[in-house]
Amino acid sequence: MTGKTGKTKKKGGTGTRKVLTPEQVATIIEQWDNKSMTEFANEFNVSLQVVSNMVKEIHKQDDTLCPPRTKRADIAKSGIALYKKKGKK
Repeated sequence: MTGKTGKTKKKGGTGTRKVLTPEQVATIIEQWDNKSMTEFANEFNVSLQVVSNMVKEIHKQDDTLCPPRTKRADIAKSGIALYKKKGKK
């Protein structure tokens, strides 16, 4: 006897699925302006990376869909401009 139980040991990971269905992709596109990527990941029980990679692919296929969200740099520039504008008054 080798002592094996017949069960395969699960290797790492959180146990979430690795792919999205076409219906889930359509949902992401439809609700892109209303939900965060984290909300999609939780709703579809997948990792944030799975959603992020799919969003990148959607935008690559059709650049009018799932446009990039405001970046921190954009927010920082706007904040700096407001600060300087208030300082001049």
